[in-house]
Amino acid sequence: MDAQYTIVIADDHPLFRNALFQSVHMAISGANLLEADSLDSLTALLDKEPDIDLLLLDLKMPGTNGMSGLIHLRVQYPELPIVVVSASEEPSVVRQVKANGAIGFIPNPATCAS
Repeated sequence: MDAQYTIVIADDHPLFRNALFQSVHMAISGANLLEADSLDSLTALLDKEPDIDLLLLDLKMPGTNGMSGLIHLRVQYPELPIVVVSASEEPSVVRQVKANGAIGFIPNPATCAS
């Protein structure tokens, strides 16, 4: 029996969002993948789709400033599993992400190299 997962990819860069989309689609073939390009579009999507299994979140999207987007999402959607995808691999950023309620951190090598 195939489980149906709903995963949101929230990133303002269309090329990176597409790369994440393709990677997740290949890893979890039956996943329902949704996309958002700003904090406003993300919160509208989360309000409309309450059964999200995972959010892949870029920290630097329109409507956010540093950890503010993550903090806002933790308050508004405390049960939502969030994994941050970020160009910053600094230990202090990883610690802040985890301290603010993300369940994981994935470095974004595409933007780390630029």
